[in-house]
Amino acid sequence: MKFAFSQILDRLYPDIIQYKQEIASQSLIEDNDIPFNMLYQNMISQFTTEKNFVSLILHIDGFSLCKSSRLMLWLLSGAFVELPPHLRYQRSNTILLSIWIGYQEPIPEAWLSSCVDRVNRLKTEGILLSDGSKCQVLFYGIIGDSPALKVILEFIGHTGYHCCFYCYIHGIHVGGRGGKRQYYFENRIQLRTKRTYELESIRAVETSSNVYGHLGRSLLHDLLDVPLPNSIIVDY
Repeated sequence: MKFAFSQILDRLYPDIIQYKQEIASQSLIEDNDIPFNMLYQNMISQFTTEKNFVSLILHIDGFSLCKSSRLMLWLLSGAFVELPPHLRYQRSNTILLSIWIGYQEPIPEAWLSSCVDRVNRLKTEGILLSDGSKCQVLFYGIIGDSPALKVILEFIGHTGYHCCFYCYIHGIHVGGRGGKRQYYFENRIQLRTKRTYELESIRAVETSSNVYGHLGRSLLHDLLDVPLPNSIIVDY
């Protein structure tokens, strides 16, 4: 994994340096890209004093491999935030971190525990570039659609009673058997905080129960530099 990171960073670093200069000069602030916003600025001010650093957005997704069976392929990949948007999500510029193939949803601990351990070592040790300099790696957030996010976040599905990652809105079942959940507008929404998100996930583990949508404690708690739930980006 470290070799893959160093290879892709060596290739992309000129573009990263150029975009960092544009970020520092605020010349593209009208574009409202990630590096100009508060969560990113707080992350780099808190976790790095290094000039050489990059941060990644993780992306999780799952899709069918064939129509004749329920065999699924799940991917966890990363995109460099410090690349300009037109380069950031090109397939050749993203890094593949882990794959799961199976007939059922992956079990996060079985799928990603070793991957997260290796990535955390990268955070500790940094990446050695070809010019001999070391690059620090940060992790900004996780993006995916709701069915994929609930897997890695160990959260209830998007039709559950407390299915929102960001607030405590409570669904109401309507229509009797075979009905659906409805989520009524509230004037004063109670938002989840990083502290309550962490404590409720721990409580879900301790009680083996659903605690306001939490079914367990996500491996991402120990990886992301922007705390959950602020680091969750829903791609509908």
